[in-house]
Amino acid sequence: MPIYTYEAANSMGKKVSASIEAADEEQVKVMLRGQGLVPLSIKASRTRRTFLSKRLTSKDLLLFTQELGNLLKSGLPVDRAIYVLSEHAEKDAMRTVLSEVYADLQRGQALSQALGHHKVFPQLYVNMIRAGELGGTLEEVIQRLAKFLETTVQFQTDITTAMYYPALLVFFGGASVAFIMAFVVPKFAEMFESSGQPLPTATAVLMNISGFFASYWWVMLAALIAAVVLLRSYVKTNEGKLFL
Repeated sequence: MPIYTYEAANSMGKKVSASIEAADEEQVKVMLRGQGLVPLSIKASRTRRTFLSKRLTSKDLLLFTQELGNLLKSGLPVDRAIYVLSEHAEKDAMRTVLSEVYADLQRGQALSQALGHHKVFPQLYVNMIRAGELGGTLEEVIQRLAKFLETTVQFQTDITTAMYYPALLVFFGGASVAFIMAFVVPKFAEMFESSGQPLPTATAVLMNISGFFASYWWVMLAALIAAVVLLRSYVKTNEGKLFL
């Protein structure tokens, strides 16, 4: 269903604004009136929850979990903590997601239910939050989630580093070989030619390869750079992540 951004007035005349998921504007009006709110303006949002979630990373989820745990530990209630985080979120995507979570909390939904609407929060994450709510150990569960995510993010960083290091070695190794073949070997070729002695077969082959590199070194370099770029793009795809 589409998402609508609304502005409404409560029973005290105070203006409130948030986002809500509904079939159409009429359903939004009905839902707002059911909450005792008077609709002032309703606009269809072009941003979908799934699109927002794709723009958020594991590091964003880790930061949110750590900050939420700290706020709950300080004695702040869940809804107030989510509101504070939504107001201070650095990324617009996270700010919008948390604003919607806060709106769901205001409608009486549990935190696990509100988080479950957004794909940025994995099902395991949501299930653990739900278990914490049922067991009365929400704060403890969030602290454990933060530690788990910290380990996960570090592991992902290590894997990425492990992938890029060999790629860099191949790149610089290939560049070195290309340089030697294109600019160093030809100097030796000139020395052999000036001596007037016939070249050994292996040396002649090497000279021919060197001539190719001297003429097309820029093609080799471009191909090497393209290979590194393609590898980097591949590891970011779902298939590439699965391969890793």
